Amino acid sequence: MDDSATITIRQATKEDLNTLLDININSLRDLCSTILSADELSGRIREERSAGWQKIFGAESDEHTVFILCKNKMPIGFADLQETEEEGEKIAYIHQLYFLPDYLGAGYGSILMEHCKAFLASKNWRRVHLWVSDFNSRAIYFYNKHGFEFDGMAKTVRWMEQDFTNLRCVAKL
Repeated sequence: MDDSATITIRQATKEDLNTLLDININSLRDLCSTILSADELSGRIREERSAGWQKIFGAESDEHTVFILCKNKMPIGFADLQETEEEGEKIAYIHQLYFLPDYLGAGYGSILMEHCKAFLASKNWRRVHLWVSDFNSRAIYFYNKHGFEFDGMAKTVRWMEQDFTNLRCVAKL
């Protein structure tokens, strides 16, 4: 991490939709380049993710809180936190955490993760859940480093006509 950089974290607004979408697509392009074609990443996935972001920011509820991490005022990553229900229990859930590929492994994700965990703890949550694809070893390592542990729950999800196994990980706050 560049010690002279100014790091800020702010809550996203509707005006950030295209920024969030660009970070999301660029991160997926890096992560899924061996799984999905460039056409799929730039076309269909962009449409799917755009619709998802419009739904999040169009909602009347406050079920999502999205934070953007900026380096020298430039957005480089985001986290989407959600209050949801799983197995009949209300939970805090990290729905998405993405960074532009050039900023991975530089400590910015740790800054944003700690911010998110502190935010959730301030809302009296005791633990947080997330799902991570089993092929995403970089993310699994990152989440383990931040106290997340696989709790034995796995599910198969179908995305882009392919089946993926997602693992549920939980951390205490």
